[in-house]
Amino acid sequence: MKMVKSLLLGATAGIVVMSGAQAADLPVKAKPVQYVKICSLYGAGFFYIPGTDTCIKIGGYARNEWSWNANGSFNPQLGINYSRTQNELVSRSRILLSTDIRSQTDYGTLRGFGRFALQWSTGDAATGGSVNNNAVASGGIYVDRAFLQLGGWTFGKTESYVQFNLADFGYSNQTQVLFGDSTGNGQPVLAYTYQFGNGLSASLAIEDHMDNWLGADAGVSAGASITSAVVSITATGNTGSALTNTGTVGTGGQDFPDIVANLRVDQAWGSAQIAGDLVQNQPAYYSGGITHPSNVWGGIVEGGILVNLPQLAKGDTVGISGTYCDGASHGCGNNSSTYSTSSNQLSGTLGTQVPGNPAMFNLTEGNTTGFGQLWDGFYANPGGSLQLSHTWNVNGGIQHYWTPMLRTSLWGTYLNFNANSSAVDAACAATPVAAGGFQAAGCMNWSAYQVGSRTMWNPVPNMDVSLEVMYSRVHSALAGTTSVAAGTGTSAATYGDQGVWSGVLRFQRNFWP
Repeated sequence: MKMVKSLLLGATAGIVVMSGAQAADLPVKAKPVQYVKICSLYGAGFFYIPGTDTCIKIGGYARNEWSWNANGSFNPQLGINYSRTQNELVSRSRILLSTDIRSQTDYGTLRGFGRFALQWSTGDAATGGSVNNNAVASGGIYVDRAFLQLGGWTFGKTESYVQFNLADFGYSNQTQVLFGDSTGNGQPVLAYTYQFGNGLSASLAIEDHMDNWLGADAGVSAGASITSAVVSITATGNTGSALTNTGTVGTGGQDFPDIVANLRVDQAWGSAQIAGDLVQNQPAYYSGGITHPSNVWGGIVEGGILVNLPQLAKGDTVGISGTYCDGASHGCGNNSSTYSTSSNQLSGTLGTQVPGNPAMFNLTEGNTTGFGQLWDGFYANPGGSLQLSHTWNVNGGIQHYWTPMLRTSLWGTYLNFNANSSAVDAACAATPVAAGGFQAAGCMNWSAYQVGSRTMWNPVPNMDVSLEVMYSRVHSALAGTTSVAAGTGTSAATYGDQGVWSGVLRFQRNFWP
């Protein structure tokens, strides 16, 4: 019995020893490895680039929209011609990607930011897309941001430092035309911003105006700045007569950048800014190419305020801004309006509308064409001095959150253009009107207003569904003058006041901005 007991105890001890040995041979579960390390220094969405102390964030959006009488979301000023050849309904699809790269240095945060987009719109080739001639573009690809920042310095393409308007307020889906807006294209800058503290800052910048200025007329290559010439009248009775460019005249190159300064405050109650822009207007040669008008300095003054209204609802805001432009109309009128359609009713009068031509409004319905152009200045050819135009605008709006997922904005904007030129007045006196007689002085002066409302719904986080309607009306330049044929299937039209309704339905999925 004692022997049996000893055998049992020995077997049990052996099993325990063997079990311990086998347990020691089993693989041990490894600790989880964090392949993507979160970077919390700069806010949500950043992570460390593996093996470095540099943080990166990938952002962007995917968008589809349907526009009626709006030429995509570029607003209805782009040569709308209500004939059966005009696309009144346009769809557009776009994907935009951005990268934001940051790291800490002895001189402050070093940042590099860039973004580009690919898009396709109705009428584009199946394998290509829309080309934005004011951004870096080819085959539907454009770049609107590419800049570096170190401390208070900024180098590269971003928004203009003079801008503070509806584009910053975020009240509309459509690209507005009655104020200067560099948001969609970007502006090449070299700038320094000093922070005083308590949200108060001041910036000084030089900006490349050639990237964001409007174009000259048909006698000058597309894409030049908008200082142009009124040199003669092509008078052909009442079937096509207007101010016309003859000879190689118009704009010069860029010898000196814009000089911009602003003073800005950003606090819990909202934001406000006042800014100025000193602009050199450089004409090209008179016809003949020997002499030229002297350069003349102009400028832009802009101020605005955006106020938060948490007492109404979280996210509610109201904003207003105004701009005065002396020989610098690009600061009062959006450069995105330089586009045109193939239906062009103004060929042979104020220059064929091609990308780069400063046609703001060109609305034809029935026998009436509402028309307005922006120019920085005019000179008679030969021998005339450069005379700068005067332009001003005011714009504002309000946005209210009905619920955290539903908000509505209401906005409006007004622009007034005055040619302010004896050369234009002389040309007006030789321009016949349809009813007989001739145009009065200031026949190139015009004004326009737009009002609109957008409602946006966020059914799920980072998803926007929005519907916007807008009414645009132009008090036409050259009122009473008969234009050339308005387009296929229509007869000649007379310049006069014209208005149009337009709308945009947009679906957008956002990720980190």
